[in-house]
Amino acid sequence: MCNLSSCSFLGSYDTNFVDNVVDEFYNPALSNATSYDRMSGFFTSSSLAIAARGIVNLINNNGKMRILTCPILSREDAEIISQCSDDPDGLSEKLSKIMLNIMDEDFMSDDATEALGWMLLNGHLEIRIVLVKGENEYLNSEQVNSSGIFHNKVGIFKDDNDNVVTFSGSINESFGGWVKNIESFEVFCSWDIGSDKHIVPHINRFQQYWEFGHMGRSQTIPFPDAVRNAWIKFIPTNKEDLKIFKKHSTGIRLRKYQNDAIELWAQNNFRGIYNMATGTGKTITAIFAVKELISTLNSNYVLVIAVPNQHLILDPWVKSLEKYLFTKESENRIIQAFSGNNKWANELSGAKMDYRLNMLKSICIVTTYDTLSSDRFIVALKTITGKKILVADEVHNAGADTFRLGLLEVYDYRLGLSATPARYLDDDGTQFITSYFGKEIFTFTLDEAITQINPDTNKTYLTPYIYHPIFVSLNEDELEQYNQYSENIAKSLNIDEPTPQQLRYREMMLIKRARIGKNAAGKIDRMYTLVPELKEQGFFDHCLIYCSDGRDSEDNAIKSLNRIIDILNKNSIHSRRFTSEDAFSSRPEILNNFANGNVSTLVAIKCLDEGVDVPATRNAIIMASTGNPREYIQRRGRILRPSPGKDFATLYDFMIIPGGSEKYRGAEHQLFNTEYRRFKEFSYASLNKDENEAIIGEVISKHGIRLEEIE
Repeated sequence: MCNLSSCSFLGSYDTNFVDNVVDEFYNPALSNATSYDRMSGFFTSSSLAIAARGIVNLINNNGKMRILTCPILSREDAEIISQCSDDPDGLSEKLSKIMLNIMDEDFMSDDATEALGWMLLNGHLEIRIVLVKGENEYLNSEQVNSSGIFHNKVGIFKDDNDNVVTFSGSINESFGGWVKNIESFEVFCSWDIGSDKHIVPHINRFQQYWEFGHMGRSQTIPFPDAVRNAWIKFIPTNKEDLKIFKKHSTGIRLRKYQNDAIELWAQNNFRGIYNMATGTGKTITAIFAVKELISTLNSNYVLVIAVPNQHLILDPWVKSLEKYLFTKESENRIIQAFSGNNKWANELSGAKMDYRLNMLKSICIVTTYDTLSSDRFIVALKTITGKKILVADEVHNAGADTFRLGLLEVYDYRLGLSATPARYLDDDGTQFITSYFGKEIFTFTLDEAITQINPDTNKTYLTPYIYHPIFVSLNEDELEQYNQYSENIAKSLNIDEPTPQQLRYREMMLIKRARIGKNAAGKIDRMYTLVPELKEQGFFDHCLIYCSDGRDSEDNAIKSLNRIIDILNKNSIHSRRFTSEDAFSSRPEILNNFANGNVSTLVAIKCLDEGVDVPATRNAIIMASTGNPREYIQRRGRILRPSPGKDFATLYDFMIIPGGSEKYRGAEHQLFNTEYRRFKEFSYASLNKDENEAIIGEVISKHGIRLEEIE
């Protein structure tokens, strides 16, 4: 609980006599505040660098900052913007160019600049510009300083207990102001008798300047959008990825279930599988499990992390490993091995040499399953001595025939991770995974994650959700096609020893039949009416839409995805496609724009199924899905990660139900069987389970569907 009154502040500070006003005043105030208003003659991001601990705590407090500041203008700058004094748009444009000139590589790489950018990105910081005018033109920095206008510096801290601390004096919000210069300021605390006569004027003065427009010889204008956008363009989405957090973090406190999982892996001789719901911290649990293991080793070791897709290598794995496990670069080396990095073999060769010379304690290789199972990787790995550890992320992938080649016996310790360890329609692959990694030693289900309270937040570990099935039916033409494909599939199944060509034909029939349900014309028709309804509710703010990879049912020249985007565009919803056709290098920018609200809705096919973490995602629409539980469980998981202000998530699911055709009654019931399994998975853990069970019960009763056949 933030409490400013718990701090022992002096009535005044003078940097000539107090050794460190940052540690004695600034950091404690920031750490116990939930809001900070600052009116400063000149502001620089360097002030945050020397108050890192306080800023980290302010962010952790979900605190907000408002800053009123003068830009640092040269005489030439002041003359340029004076020419636009009566043109707001022109003034903003000229001021943007001036301010963008200082945003060079050094500025953008600064830890404090990055922290400010994160606060801007996430609505924790608002900046307004105060320009000071002379008789005919705006004043430059030197003239502002000498004039005394907007020179009385005020800061206002508040907490959730209505405590207020203000300070006023000569100190600027800059490195020089807080550390180098000889400055003094007075401090006033609301719990001290008589403080109101100072605090109230400070608050009123700040608010007067905060209002846009002219006030005497000053003019308050918005912070230019161009400057804001340039600032936040490459800011990390997660605050834990900020450099200021990495340097000043006090560490991580594992949840009870994570510690239980770590202990169980050790008890099972460091082999086994974690079955943990999406969003419950599999990555962090695995890293600390490995950390526990290596603390028991008396030799150098090799750690291999296998992931299904290369975009998961850097984030979350490499970033998390650097933060929590390999903090001493001189002792460890991380190699990113995947097809897009043609240097990985040479990097590994160099690391092996240092490893043999005992210059490295360990080698960590983060790789894809494709590379893990390649001859080149297998040969390289076998030449490295020492204990070997394998962590298989989304371990269900490891059971594929081609990927099994990478599951070598040389791995002494093995850990599999997944929210869905079993392979769909592949009992042999599932058995192979269990045989190689060991049994499922720890389970933390979705039901547990959305009902159990996290003591650190007093909220559930995952966000509860509301589930709305959207019922549509196939038309007569679609049913005829579906029935024909089903008959062809049935015939192929009666062949005792099918040839490779016959197996390919069966696979093609299965794919074509599945696409009929995915691309049903009724889904597009319903989407046209649903989008305006949901827009009025603000549903498309941080929304994911999963659609088919096929063609539109009415116009075969148009992809279904493009049809959905067209519907969103017609309703003025800012959307962006997110598919396998997008370059890996562009994906972080797309996700950042989605996280900060510049893009409200992402339309995807499959790329968001595994490992993509955007906690701000609140809602999803599943227009097309396979019968594979892994796929739709992963998709639901995308909206359940906790985020500030997110009390619940909402999931709409397009579901095919019978339309009452007598001719194709069997085909309709067959398709409903597949759809119903997904319904049951989504409904059982939803907040409106009873409502959904009543609705589906009416459908089942109306069409005479026998539940025992479905189950």
